[in-house]
Amino acid sequence: MIPSSSNTRNTLSILHQVPEGHVGVYWRGGALLKTIPEPGFHLKMPLITQYEPVLVTLQTDLVRDIPCGTKGGMMINFEKIEARLKLL
Repeated sequence: MIPSSSNTRNTLSILHQVPEGHVGVYWRGGALLKTIPEPGFHLKMPLITQYEPVLVTLQTDLVRDIPCGTKGGMMINFEKIEARLKLL
């Protein structure tokens, strides 16, 4: 089997770039590493560590008019609540 040029480049390179809007994922010896590099240039050990970029999607969920009760029995209405999620 002849490896593709992009796969060979990924395996043999020391320096790699994580593109904007992505995070990096590393494998060493088939095991997923805990390191998650942000966008930019990074170093890795060639032939030992494999790298793959993963697209990150930002999602904002908005919920309006939320009634909440306090411990003292008072009702409070929140006009809106926004939750921002980083999806991999």
